[in-house]
Amino acid sequence: MLGGISGTAVGFVLGSMILPGAGSVLGSVLGGLAGGLIGDRTSLAPYQMLEDRIHEMRDLKIIES
Repeated sequence: MLGGISGTAVGFVLGSMILPGAGSVLGSVLGGLAGGLIGDRTSLAPYQMLEDRIHEMRDLKIIES
């Protein structure tokens, strides 16, 4: 969520600098989408690594039994 909010703010500022008015709206939308995607990927990466590690440990335990 923080990524989306940050992306929206940055997109708004950049869009306003390039094309005031319409650029602000377009920049906000594009920045929010990009920031949201980046935020999702970075927040899910540690959980995915932990889940992968758990599956590896389970697989090793099954093989050793």
